[in-house]
Amino acid sequence: MSLYHSVQVNPDSDPVIVEVNNLDWKSAYYRRERRKKTVVFLFSLIVISGCIASFWTYKASLGAMIRRDRKNIVRTGAYFQDEQLPQTSVGPNTTSTPAPTCITRMVAYYPGNSRRTITARQLSHLTHVIFASMIISEDGYLLFKSGHEERRFLKLKRNIESGNDKVKLMVSIEEEGVEFSFSKVSADARKRQTFFNSISDQLANLQLDGVDLNWRFPYREDLENQVKLIKELREHLDRLSEKNGRQNRYIISIVAPALGQTSNNQIGENLENLLEFVDFVNVMSFDYSIFYRNHTGPTAPLFSFEGFPSVNTTLSYYSRSQESSKKLNLGVAFHGTYWNNVNEPVKRENWRSLGTPKGYVERGQVAYRNIEKEEWTKSTGSWDEESKTPYILDQENKRFLSFENKRSLKKKMNFARKKNLGAVSIWSLEMDDSEDTLLRAVTTEGICT
Repeated sequence: MSLYHSVQVNPDSDPVIVEVNNLDWKSAYYRRERRKKTVVFLFSLIVISGCIASFWTYKASLGAMIRRDRKNIVRTGAYFQDEQLPQTSVGPNTTSTPAPTCITRMVAYYPGNSRRTITARQLSHLTHVIFASMIISEDGYLLFKSGHEERRFLKLKRNIESGNDKVKLMVSIEEEGVEFSFSKVSADARKRQTFFNSISDQLANLQLDGVDLNWRFPYREDLENQVKLIKELREHLDRLSEKNGRQNRYIISIVAPALGQTSNNQIGENLENLLEFVDFVNVMSFDYSIFYRNHTGPTAPLFSFEGFPSVNTTLSYYSRSQESSKKLNLGVAFHGTYWNNVNEPVKRENWRSLGTPKGYVERGQVAYRNIEKEEWTKSTGSWDEESKTPYILDQENKRFLSFENKRSLKKKMNFARKKNLGAVSIWSLEMDDSEDTLLRAVTTEGICT
């Protein structure tokens, strides 16, 4: 039984639940070890007692650390209030507000299963295009998901060469299914070298400018190996850049997830150790609807209330220094989230309770270009001032849609400049309409010319 019956997600983020039944093994073990039962029990009791004591000691220290961090956040003003700038220390007893900057990178993802062809007009607005995606095998080899996606990549490459050859072309690398390939490869020196060599081969064969590592959810025991993997990859690619006489070194970017109500995650804790070796971080600061259980809400709220997650809380957590903020890409989504069987408001007008006539919450995604096709009327939309996002409430059919438009994206671009972020990353390019409405909104408002 899956916890998320209603979530429509792409293949790279499908939740998987694995159930292990080891009753037979246990029975055989106890029969075989019956004579040692008393010794095993006493030994286990000692170990468990030690683990419990360690756990409560760790929990107490972690709680103290979190409380201290929260106090520091409040004290330093790291979490912005609406339309306010951060205060940055410049000397004893003095503070100043950093001047807003312009965006220097405009990054867009292009999925391999896209049916739309990237255009010269779109390329004219971009600095980087990331093809999503290739997969890393358990042995460290880099592969296309299918022949179809390989052909889509080659067509994308030809379009870039003819449309805007100044655009940097990269590929995103992800795991397939539940193989935990990044964890296995990073922990094995031989597999790491295979991975580096495979990347080198693809950089040469596909004439790429870099790679994007989509390892968003490492386990705590993977953190040291994650740093080792990316550090060694940086060294490997720098040697390769020098060998090939490249004027600009090969690019490495990583992907970081949006934050839930816990305001932390493993990669966030590890980010300071990774920043030295990466060129930028693509923060997926959207799809916050996955954190809502039995109600609707803004899918990409710039600000929120009562501790609910938002773009602001996510970027404030990741941008702990001026140096780190310049490497962060504010992620924006060119799709919206809809709910069916919507009832009365529970917190705000756009936070509504949900009925479950089918036994689960009905929720899905719709590309911006398909909003009208799926019988949503943009002209009937409303604006939520608190989250700085639009929404459509279809009371007759009990439907609700939260999405991005020109106004909300302009707010986010203003936020990115005030936050001194280095770039914007778009997921994903083919979801825009034929007039490139959303792409023009983010590039007109933020990119340096």
